[in-house]
Amino acid sequence: YTGAGAQSTGSLTISGGAANVNTGGGLTATALSLSSGTLGGGATLDVSGATSWSGGTMTGPGVTNANGGMTISSDAAHDLSQRALNLFGTTTWSNLAANGGQIRLGNGAILSNNGTFLDQTGFGAQITNALGGLGTFANTGTFTKSGTATTTVSGNLAVNNAATGVVSINAGNLTLGGGGSSTGTFNGAGTLQIVSGAYDMINAPAATLATVVSGGTLNYTGAGAQSTGSLAISGGVANINNAGGLTATALTLTGGTLGGGGTLNVSGATSWSGGTMSGPGVTNANGGMTLSGDSAHDLTQRTLNLFGTTTWSNLSANGGQIRLGSGANLSNNGTFLDQTGFGTSINTDLGGGATFSNAGSFTKSGAVTTIVGGLGFNNTATGVVNLNAGTLTLASGGSNTGAFNGSGTLQIVSGAYDMINAPAA
Repeated sequence: YTGAGAQSTGSLTISGGAANVNTGGGLTATALSLSSGTLGGGATLDVSGATSWSGGTMTGPGVTNANGGMTISSDAAHDLSQRALNLFGTTTWSNLAANGGQIRLGNGAILSNNGTFLDQTGFGAQITNALGGLGTFANTGTFTKSGTATTTVSGNLAVNNAATGVVSINAGNLTLGGGGSSTGTFNGAGTLQIVSGAYDMINAPAATLATVVSGGTLNYTGAGAQSTGSLAISGGVANINNAGGLTATALTLTGGTLGGGGTLNVSGATSWSGGTMSGPGVTNANGGMTLSGDSAHDLTQRTLNLFGTTTWSNLSANGGQIRLGSGANLSNNGTFLDQTGFGTSINTDLGGGATFSNAGSFTKSGAVTTIVGGLGFNNTATGVVNLNAGTLTLASGGSNTGAFNGSGTLQIVSGAYDMINAPAA
């Protein structure tokens, strides 16, 4: 199509070969069906009616405006190279087999949803930059995922959810692997997973949505206090940097890093079996904590406040160490149950000063030795240390204005320890 001005035509069906839209004022078609071949050119194609895309390629520096909605179907690849595809109305995406019906972008292509995008894929599917180069998925409308499988946005493909954008993950997983940002809304009852790239989240996901960070970086950057659902970190980094803090319904840390300068309040249970808490911020484990496994639990610079009941266990000698550094503060304000069955330690192996403060109840029940080395152990006026079995060894001083009791052994091996109240008889 090579006319000089804007033109209109009837339905356009492409099942092979190439149709290039190069008219100076663009072309308006009543409908578009692309099952194979190529839609190309440098001009704009406006489709006033329905668009059906079951295979083939859209390419070239031009624009396709699917104004009447789009159906993306079949297991063939849907390739978008260089071109901008703007979706209006209702778009439905479905497939018939695992990894079928991929939407593959590349060479700067932009896929922009401005209407309602219904991800109805019943099998694992991908939106990817498999064609090479950068690509972008922009959402200013509503993106709804209803299938129980995983939809993965991978490679150098950013997902940008605008202020008007709503991403509803009602089932399954939406996995983001190319970074991006959201100033809009994420909600639903499914799971949002970050696997690579850096994703900036101005508004935290809704409390019904689970968030998993297994790689890359998730930055919470909103200005005010926000609430979200469960947060699980197995790799990568989740940074809490919103000024008013973030409240999560639960926290699971098995690897990677929880960081940032803001405050994370965990209203429910916290499980910590590995990984690092870092940065100048604060973690408030308001619903209790489970410290388990033989991996190190690293706390550097950050303050960790324990409320409710904290249980600490391990599986072998020197396993499950709590390692502090760079001014970190571990503060127990509830009930801390040292149930380690093998000798272990709370130490400053990460370098720099640190403090363990007890304003609640610290109870040691294992018949082994727990060493607190390299950091002060401060038991405040409200603090009670129950040594019911084994030995608690203090190797770096501190102070006690509370109570020490039990039938175990308190051992001082180095440092200066000020005991305002003598241990029980």
